[in-house]
Amino acid sequence: MARVHRIRREMLQRRVYKTTDADAIEVGDLLVFSSSTARPASVMTDATGLSAAARLVIVQDKVADVFLGVALQGKLAGEVKDILVAINCVAEYSLNTAVASTAIFTGEQLEADGSDNATTGTGLTQSVRRGTTNPIGRASEGAAIGSLYVTAQFRGIHADGGPVAD
Repeated sequence: MARVHRIRREMLQRRVYKTTDADAIEVGDLLVFSSSTARPASVMTDATGLSAAARLVIVQDKVADVFLGVALQGKLAGEVKDILVAINCVAEYSLNTAVASTAIFTGEQLEADGSDNATTGTGLTQSVRRGTTNPIGRASEGAAIGSLYVTAQFRGIHADGGPVAD
């Protein structure tokens, strides 16, 4: 995930969460709350959908329901330690593809994005895309046509005021 662009701009709320030894977490990873621990959103997969698009929607829904926030600290696989998580923050993230025909406007909803391996599931790629079905954040600044990045406000399920997702 080192090639994924992510820059924290403003942190509004943060909390410390436990992790498992199974996951490596990089600073800036999108995280989910699973079994009382913080885990990378990329661990969420689905093998039940009939197509890649269907599996992605199922995974996005799972992530939106348990979205925690953005990792402020990293850890190696094999380590069990507490990490600091921004549960309400503004950050710049990679888009899944360059903004095409219509710019992203301030306030538009954003979803986690992923790719499909065509057999067992859809893994998220630590990037975001425009989407209103399973949002995890909103664009806090617009992104022009051709942009590869968007500045977004992410609000996790434990942020004051509740999550962005339904």
